[in-house]
Amino acid sequence: MDGDVYLTGSHHPLSKMAPMSDPSWSIQLQSNRRNLNNSDINIGWYWVRPTEAAHELFSRSYAMWNRTGKWDQGIVDTIRSEMVSEGKLAFPASIVLSLSDYINSGCYPEWFKIYPNVTLIDEMLSEAVLIHFAGTRGKTKHFMAKHLGLWGDLDGYYTGEIPLLQPVNLSGTRDQLLWQLDLAVYLAKSSGRTFVFPMTVNLTEGPTPPLDGSRPAVALVDVDRFDALVPWVEGTYLHNRARYTHAKPRERTISVDTTDPPGNWTDELVRRCRSPADDMVKIDFGKVDGSKLIKLGGVEKIIREMNLRPCGESRHCWWGEKGPRLGC
Repeated sequence: MDGDVYLTGSHHPLSKMAPMSDPSWSIQLQSNRRNLNNSDINIGWYWVRPTEAAHELFSRSYAMWNRTGKWDQGIVDTIRSEMVSEGKLAFPASIVLSLSDYINSGCYPEWFKIYPNVTLIDEMLSEAVLIHFAGTRGKTKHFMAKHLGLWGDLDGYYTGEIPLLQPVNLSGTRDQLLWQLDLAVYLAKSSGRTFVFPMTVNLTEGPTPPLDGSRPAVALVDVDRFDALVPWVEGTYLHNRARYTHAKPRERTISVDTTDPPGNWTDELVRRCRSPADDMVKIDFGKVDGSKLIKLGGVEKIIREMNLRPCGESRHCWWGEKGPRLGC
């Protein structure tokens, strides 16, 4: 298995594969495209037994890799296809696993529907054996694993006491949303709080996916740049945390109003965010006029300092206008 394969814990890893007691198979592999046995395969997860056909698959693949230096998965896929045609790895000698059981994130069509809905996330995790974050890069692998509740309570991640800051009601053009996130990240960093990545934002320009006018915040911002600025937790953090502790955080909401702010506006916001009495501070942007935000005292400097980048300008971008930018 690859290092970006996460077991859901809902099923034994081999439970939805042909058993060892069945002598007909040589290798079982994850799909890289569709639920058909002639699909492209993914070698991030496979289960192989020491048969002559399996030995030949890897010997021929290794020889081609030494000869060409091409992508290892593409080579194994090519050799497997040849051996299927030759009859040596025709079904059931080689088996392509179900995408709904052994999920390849690049071939999962329902991300826009599932991403902001913790009920659907939990249902997916209860049905699947594993999720392989194939095609994602950089910190986005960690981001999605945390968002889907696959991280676990490592070093007290969920049970420790972490002061949190979460922006809510983010709305505007792409630039205005990035400005709001810049300010929220600055407030978290300056007040010593851990940033709660927003679930969704309301983009008021351009094409939007079918989420009632909203889109996943991860589709807007470059996660790698974001990760370099501030400690953070996923938008589903409190939902995931409930599996490990029943403690309820003390919450406080601070409204950001651009109507008539005082001269020391940002300093006052930082001071209010530092309140030790609150476990969670929510920064409400519902009353913000996005076009005015950058004109307020100190905000333009904050935006230049934080400099969050749009997802589409980064090679680490995972989400396109119509879904994840992955290989399927």
